[in-house]
Amino acid sequence: ARSKVELALGKTTLGQELCQLLLSNAKTFSDKIPTFLALAVSLGKHNQHVDAFAFAKAACVQEGTFPRRFVVFKLLRDIGIVKRFFRDTSDEEILNMPRVTDAERTHSMRLLQELTIRASLVPNTSVYIASFCKSARLMMKHGINKDTPFILATNALLTASGGDHEMGIRLANLSHNMLELFPGSRPRAGWVYLITNLYVDAWYKTPIDVIASYQQGYMAAMGAGDFENGFLNWQLGVMHAYTGCCNLDEILLNGDLLMNQATVYGIESVMGMGSEILRLIQFLTGSYDIDWNEFEKEDDEDIDGQHLFGSVDDGDQSLVSGKTGTTSAAAAAAKHSESNAKTRRTFRYWAKTQMALFFFKYDMAAKFVREYTKASSHDSSYENVVWRSFLSGLIAAGLYRKTKNPQHRRNLRNMYKNLKKMTKLVDDSNVKDRCLLLKAEWVSLQGGKLPHKVLDAYNHAIQTALLRGQIQTAALGCELAGEHFLRVKREQFVGDFFQRAFYFYKDWGCVAKADHLQDHRSSYIDPMSSRALKSSAKNKRI
Repeated sequence: ARSKVELALGKTTLGQELCQLLLSNAKTFSDKIPTFLALAVSLGKHNQHVDAFAFAKAACVQEGTFPRRFVVFKLLRDIGIVKRFFRDTSDEEILNMPRVTDAERTHSMRLLQELTIRASLVPNTSVYIASFCKSARLMMKHGINKDTPFILATNALLTASGGDHEMGIRLANLSHNMLELFPGSRPRAGWVYLITNLYVDAWYKTPIDVIASYQQGYMAAMGAGDFENGFLNWQLGVMHAYTGCCNLDEILLNGDLLMNQATVYGIESVMGMGSEILRLIQFLTGSYDIDWNEFEKEDDEDIDGQHLFGSVDDGDQSLVSGKTGTTSAAAAAAKHSESNAKTRRTFRYWAKTQMALFFFKYDMAAKFVREYTKASSHDSSYENVVWRSFLSGLIAAGLYRKTKNPQHRRNLRNMYKNLKKMTKLVDDSNVKDRCLLLKAEWVSLQGGKLPHKVLDAYNHAIQTALLRGQIQTAALGCELAGEHFLRVKREQFVGDFFQRAFYFYKDWGCVAKADHLQDHRSSYIDPMSSRALKSSAKNKRI
């Protein structure tokens, strides 16, 4: 009990020493598993994902539930067996499988799931898939328990990421149905909500529904004592509120509260992600100005105080064995910095790309989006898959107008095609409005197109965005349309688009953009226009 208290208080060294004492005195491996789990969770909470991953992997290897070395054909065999099982077994049959009550088997399944979680955070894809397959085969052999929804949610992630969104939705819904079979404290419930929201539900459910589900994940995780996952649910809910175009002032208040509470709980693993998202929102709400020269020169030196590195290996496994290990303190620190920086780098360049793009600094945005794409290339979540194509497409359109380089136009077309494919993955896809805006940008670049064709394309994108509550996309679409018709000297369309863009930005809470638009296009904007105010209020009701 004392070791868990010391770990919870952030006294990692003392907590680890006490854990080692418990491990050395344990009579059976089963007696060691609760200590393994407590230590792995504590390491992850304090941003030491590499050690948490290595620790969980070594524990599974010692128990015999995970192989010491990969044999590719065995992994492929396991994938095939698991895939066939879920394809051929109905939801009702899965829900009626025998209940696992044996404590030793439960601990084994939980330890494998901890390895799956840690492999996803490092990330190490091969271990992630292999540990999932081992967990799934244990479920197929012995039955279900309160940890089984996590297996189903992980399968939903892998299936949807592989392109089968129909099966992904089925498995995600099944994971939630199974949660209801096991009331009370459910150790992995928070992860179930997080995974299904991030990789499945965000594609087709409304932002409000997804945010509410993240809130359920937060409450479930906090109730089970999994504070790290609770705060991850909260943080991703804040991010989805932003991408779902909720009011920025409300998001800022919630984000500030999140960072304060994470500090109180000592949850370091959400700090990097949270600070980057907050900086973006603070900038857009006009809380501070940016020196663009300094902003562009920023590098990765200040991300955890280290340069960024390449891929992550299996880390130092000495914690499990109790030996000192061969990894030096400097190398271990580098590995921690590398793992921590991957997540923060993704969110830093995601935010910086938007900050540059909103103010049409396309050269700068192109540099940032390349770094964002590189940092997030391993991630198949809705947010990253959609935003990589959407941002890249908008930047390509701007660069083509500036340089007339045909490569940029081809890039825009490719990004539009990417989003168009995504709209077909599920019915009523949330990608539709962004896809239509890239289409409007593409149509506007085609020489010889009649003005009404371009007008129809922009209006379709804007109206679709408003009907889906995506006021951010509607505001940007209005501004881009106004700029286009200003360039081609179709003054009769310019004023209405700029006027609507101004009020959509104001409604969203994006003071920096509204002020910028008023400063640069003041002759087209009347802040007190009753027509614009009525239009804005109408769009809010939609």
